[in-house]
Amino acid sequence: EPKLVNGSALYFESDLRFILVTGIANTKPILDKFGNKNMAHHFKYLDHFRFTRYDIQSWIDTCIKLNVNAILTTRKDFIRISKVLNEKYLDTLNIRIFEIHTEVEILNSKQEELIKLIKNGMK
Repeated sequence: EPKLVNGSALYFESDLRFILVTGIANTKPILDKFGNKNMAHHFKYLDHFRFTRYDIQSWIDTCIKLNVNAILTTRKDFIRISKVLNEKYLDTLNIRIFEIHTEVEILNSKQEELIKLIKNGMK
């Protein structure tokens, strides 16, 4: 589940309405998991998009207009967003930003094959 970015131990509530912000190539897995009735709006940007203060302000305006108090984004996007984000300003508006934590799992049957490929590539 997405973890609250400000370090709190709280987790994203499944019934919380949110806007989704993505700047990644393939949004299908995220939409499959989170694109439900609680998603009020999806801001979709190109992969590696450089977010600006104007982008963030449009998300805030949308949150206010739709009476939404949460922004959900990927960790990859949050890293870029955090360069221009003023979290204290979001706090004053009672808007929380969550980042989706993803993990890669290598199946045991393929782990040895992957290690072999990596070692061969390092020669």
